[in-house]
Amino acid sequence: MTSTPSGLRDRKRQETRARIERAAAELVLAHGLPGVTVDAISEAAEISPRTFFNYFESKEDAIVGLHGLDETTETIATHLAREEQQNDLVGSTVRLLFEVWGTALPDSSLKEIRMEILRRNPELLERHMAQMGRMMQQLSAAVRTLAGESSADETTTPTDSRPSSPSWSEPVLALCGAAVRLTVKDWIAGGSTESSDVLESRAIALVREAIERLR
Repeated sequence: MTSTPSGLRDRKRQETRARIERAAAELVLAHGLPGVTVDAISEAAEISPRTFFNYFESKEDAIVGLHGLDETTETIATHLAREEQQNDLVGSTVRLLFEVWGTALPDSSLKEIRMEILRRNPELLERHMAQMGRMMQQLSAAVRTLAGESSADETTTPTDSRPSSPSWSEPVLALCGAAVRLTVKDWIAGGSTESSDVLESRAIALVREAIERLR
């Protein structure tokens, strides 16, 4: 089978993005965050600075692999299609947050480089968290969908694992967001090389423990 034109374009975009991210991370590891410019990253990635800004808003976003809101919206849609029928609201929500944030936890050779960069420059982590804040409306809508919540004029049947009250989605999202943040910060501070799956499981356990304590 031959690739469709759109499929080929998508693959080339992914390859270019990966090249930019690697160039940015390797340069910062070698020269430090203040000493790296967009021009230097572009030169190392063999693109123009104008092309750079088609992928990232800043050098910091390229260093940690922060994707744009449009791409994150696609991530949410893919997650919902895969997990909408799941009965584990906490697990689904934590996995969603890790997928949105997950470009900083790639299962690739960039992982160790980014871990060291984040340890040296912990302020970069806040860029991911700030993006989640900007996307709160989209994330809230996604969690409502995962919770199986209906509109105000409909009636839902409560289940043990899916709260039916519309008020549940916001505190669940807040708890899961706090757990992901704490788990990732501990991961960075401890210099761990654990996989994202392990971090997800730890964050899920933390949320469940908090819910049990609040009962």
